[in-house]
Amino acid sequence: MSQIELSENQINEIAQRTANISSKMFNAPKPMPYMSIKEIARYLGKSGTSIRNFMRSDRSFPVPMKIGGEYRFDFKDVKIWLEMKKKEGERTFRPFLRMSR
Repeated sequence: MSQIELSENQINEIAQRTANISSKMFNAPKPMPYMSIKEIARYLGKSGTSIRNFMRSDRSFPVPMKIGGEYRFDFKDVKIWLEMKKKEGERTFRPFLRMSR
């Protein structure tokens, strides 16, 4: 193998590029596995009030936890609940579709 000689400027440039790449990798936002009532409502195409009604009346609806004074749902639990509702053929629950008046 032959050796490659680099100037000090080239070495500094490589070091700077490496630092930029690693800072972008480690500072990237991570997906949050817990979602607020507002985020769940947006995902399901419902209102926040509807989500709160589900929390009170639907025993199969995922139980949230309180994080920082706000209710948060584990997204995996919400997806499982949604699949269960689809299998049951729940006609009153149609996520992602808004009925026109």
